Amino acid sequence: MDLPWQKRADLRVTRHDGGGWVVKDPVRLEYALLDEVEYSVLQSLDGRTSTAAVVDRLLRQFPGRGLTAED
Repeated sequence: MDLPWQKRADLRVTRHDGGGWVVKDPVRLEYALLDEVEYSVLQSLDGRTSTAAVVDRLLRQFPGRGLTAED
């Protein structure tokens, strides 16, 4: 069964000056630097969209990247 994932509401996302996006996790006090594909995945985690739909959207949005479902 493919349960949709949901992004936590408390994550803080800002654009990084050097490119990409910085995600701050205020609970774990950790940061992550995301590229455009990873950021697009994070934005897709709305609790309703299936994993297959997220992958399909990524393949359309980034056709030259050679992404697969395993990625």
